[in-house]
Amino acid sequence: MDLTDDVTAHYQLHVIRIKTTHTCQHSSQAEKQFHRQNSLTDLHEAVVNNSEANVRKAIVDGIPIDLIDHASQTALYYACERGFTNLVNILLQHDARHDIVDLSHTSPLWAAAQKGHAEIVLALLQHGADPDQQANDNTTALYHASYEGHLICVYHLVRFKASVHLAKNSGASPLFVAARNGHYRIVKHLLKHGANPFQTQADGRSPLHTALLYSRTRCAQLLFACDRLRWIPQLDIYGWTHLHFLAKNGNIRMARLFFHHVSRELKSIDFEQIDSFGNTPLHIAQFYRKIRFANYLIEKGFDIDRPNFFQWTPKMIDVANRKNQTKFDESSPKTYLTQLLGMHRIDYTSEEDEMRQEVETYVQLLIVKMEKFDPLFRHDLICSGSYYERTRIGVPNEFDYMINLTEIQRLCTFVDDISYPPGYGRLYPLSMDEAHEKLRPYLEPITQCVSSMKIRKRFYQLLTSARAFVIHQETIQQFKHLKFEWTSGDKRCGTAIHAEWYGSQYASLTIKIDVVPCLTIYRWPCMAKVACPLAKPEFQIIARSPKPDQTDFWRISTSRSELVGFLSLVDEIKDAYLSLKTLRHINPYECRIDKVTYVADELLTSYMIKTEFLHEISRYPQRQQWIKGGLIHRVTSILKRLHRHLQQGSIISFYIQNYNVIDGDDYARLRSFEIKYVGSLLKQVQEKARMMDRRVTRSRTFAGSESIDPNLPLRVRASTTSS
Repeated sequence: MDLTDDVTAHYQLHVIRIKTTHTCQHSSQAEKQFHRQNSLTDLHEAVVNNSEANVRKAIVDGIPIDLIDHASQTALYYACERGFTNLVNILLQHDARHDIVDLSHTSPLWAAAQKGHAEIVLALLQHGADPDQQANDNTTALYHASYEGHLICVYHLVRFKASVHLAKNSGASPLFVAARNGHYRIVKHLLKHGANPFQTQADGRSPLHTALLYSRTRCAQLLFACDRLRWIPQLDIYGWTHLHFLAKNGNIRMARLFFHHVSRELKSIDFEQIDSFGNTPLHIAQFYRKIRFANYLIEKGFDIDRPNFFQWTPKMIDVANRKNQTKFDESSPKTYLTQLLGMHRIDYTSEEDEMRQEVETYVQLLIVKMEKFDPLFRHDLICSGSYYERTRIGVPNEFDYMINLTEIQRLCTFVDDISYPPGYGRLYPLSMDEAHEKLRPYLEPITQCVSSMKIRKRFYQLLTSARAFVIHQETIQQFKHLKFEWTSGDKRCGTAIHAEWYGSQYASLTIKIDVVPCLTIYRWPCMAKVACPLAKPEFQIIARSPKPDQTDFWRISTSRSELVGFLSLVDEIKDAYLSLKTLRHINPYECRIDKVTYVADELLTSYMIKTEFLHEISRYPQRQQWIKGGLIHRVTSILKRLHRHLQQGSIISFYIQNYNVIDGDDYARLRSFEIKYVGSLLKQVQEKARMMDRRVTRSRTFAGSESIDPNLPLRVRASTTSS
């Protein structure tokens, strides 16, 4: 059995375990009486409220101490996760089982270690909890304690013989994640207790590689002290050396530390070793615009004229970077937007098409592997977003895909009712036993709807697990230009994964790939206010809820209809939408709230722009109203409404009645910045429009005076003009 089959078996065994546990826990009517409508017992509720008296009362009243809720979590799990040490001790004294795991196969010990509740970790270990219990993604309590930097928890786990070698399914060990996040005391402790500093991820990255990449100086010093003859030749699967990682980071101090530790081996090291794309560390420094670091390498003797496999030299990359920073003459109002589009519209060249093909292949490999792990997530791929609408501005560095979950779709029916939040509906399992059996782990306990949050989280778990089997030596040989990255993010409606592109037209691009789970409903929404533009009506629902506590709702998406609609637009009308996106592209903006940085396209989203653009088309449907001088007036009109609607806090969907496309949670934090940013764009365009109108007025005045004879007396000329 190979590793993939082993993981698949692990997932299937987990599903069987869930079903068995559920059946055992709910088989008798006597036990059912203790569950409320929300699947909690009085014991669970007492733990949530941190009430010692109510916990003791619930036990005395005969509530079985190990009953689980809808997520397969016991009262002990609740107490461990929340850090209620006194309640944990009471439950353990009454023989609560610490080996019951939840739907993600996480144990109470795992939950306590992740949250850093050291006293609870110690209590569980003293009662015999297994320190090596692994979750669905193979993570252990030690892995998460190391990742989060919970030093005391690490001490307890190592003392009770937790394995320092057990790694996540990506290959990341506790030592790897501790080094990545800079927890040098944990790195030191793990090394002391036998952790292998040369154990790598599936992509060949070692703990030292990641410490250098993220400038974890103290961690790197500890790892430098290990056997030099073993860590110096370590490469990742793309042939990156330690110096490649340093070049991406650009930390000169770390580079000096590196050269100090390899000084004895200088003669045997090729510092200009190339990766699988022909890039030296100097190429990488130039790609990421680490100018000081690039100059440092040049001083070390690196060749600035050495080409990579796509004929880019470090010198050429530097020239291209400087060229991209230059500005053009904006003085002509009439051609202002045309100039912008000419510079920033992508041309959909052969390389861009090759980029699309490689990105699609990567996504297909991931979701095929996901389906093998869990057949419930059988799928179709739906391409969406700006690249496929042919409305991408700047560079093709973002791709959007909707993963249509056909098996879940087969087992459910979607209901969108006027009483629901506008733009949302609920997904109910069909009445057949198969649907309830397969979807039971994903149902909301009160409404018995399929939870958008649970599906999205499971999708994220499967996707991140699939990457461990896609990012390896055999797979990457299929890709001529694309370099996979491990970075990803669990978004409110899907997952963002990343990759690097190296090519002839684009020397280097960081590509974001948004992957969103969805279901296709083969009709048109009941709350729609326009007719469906598709020959066969359909829309999608995506795993996003209106509020964090309304996870029984799914959001309606008309992306397929929008894609078809945009492809049918004439270029003169589409230019207005492209102009708005270009204005956002050339006017960067940042704000920082609660240590989170928001950029222009997060403040003014493409969906906000698209919605107002579609409303403008409904008001001005004729091509003649968008050409020549009309273009800048249409753009100004759209920005005015955007500015006004942001002040009001409501941008109503073009397709769905009363649906506000502004995210309520984000808007509360970003409102003032959004209004200020859109206001600055509006002011800029209004000034250009006024300049153009003044020039048009002057040209008409001069044209009207051309018939006047300049040789006539002044009084006669005046009377001629007035007539």
